[in-house]
Amino acid sequence: MLFKTTIFSALANPIISKLESFLLTFNVLKIFLNTSFMKKLYPLLGLLAISFFFSFSLTAQTFTGALSLVDASGNSVSNYAAGSTLYINVSDADRNISTTAADTLTVSVSSEKETTAETVVLTETGVNTGVFSASMSFDPTGAVAADGSLQVDAGDMLTVNYTDPADDFGNSKLISATSFYGMTSITSGFIMSNTTWTKANSPYFLTGDVIVPDSVTLTIEPGAVIRFDGSDDLSSGEDQNRIEIRVS
Repeated sequence: MLFKTTIFSALANPIISKLESFLLTFNVLKIFLNTSFMKKLYPLLGLLAISFFFSFSLTAQTFTGALSLVDASGNSVSNYAAGSTLYINVSDADRNISTTAADTLTVSVSSEKETTAETVVLTETGVNTGVFSASMSFDPTGAVAADGSLQVDAGDMLTVNYTDPADDFGNSKLISATSFYGMTSITSGFIMSNTTWTKANSPYFLTGDVIVPDSVTLTIEPGAVIRFDGSDDLSSGEDQNRIEIRVS
């Protein structure tokens, strides 16, 4: 029995020694934290921790950019008329790197005629706005060339791509926007006289319901292309959200 007790004591002593050392360290730390000096530092340490947390959060935060194709007044455009100009806007707060100088970013622009994209540089609208803009001319007659103008044919789809290096989650993201060039716009509402939509003047672009009275004939030539906007600007007809050609 004496032999067993001796062995147990030898095994237990290291464990007890470590426990005593831990308790001693804990008590010393507890005494130190309860000193008047440390109590005075508590509010300052709390403010320092909060400041560090918010500083880290703000510098790490990123935002997904927004890309839009607009006119000179900033209105969204679904169909650019012949002779008009393409305006490109990007809103991306975290691309506002400098608060004392206007930053820049780039987008790529292509059409169905000029399939190899042109690079366009957008400049920040102010020194601290996070909004970037640029314009580009259309060239409906020239040969395809990387010349700073976008070569187009009537009815071409226009595609603009912007690569946001850091979206809401800090990941790279490709953002695209599309529009069209040179389609024949049709005014929504009643057609008041006999009308022919020809293949030569197509594509035709409808933004709202077109109503054909019984007394009027609308002729659509074979091969004519008709395109519809995404919503009905008249909000009328059988489906107020879709564009219809109606005979009344």
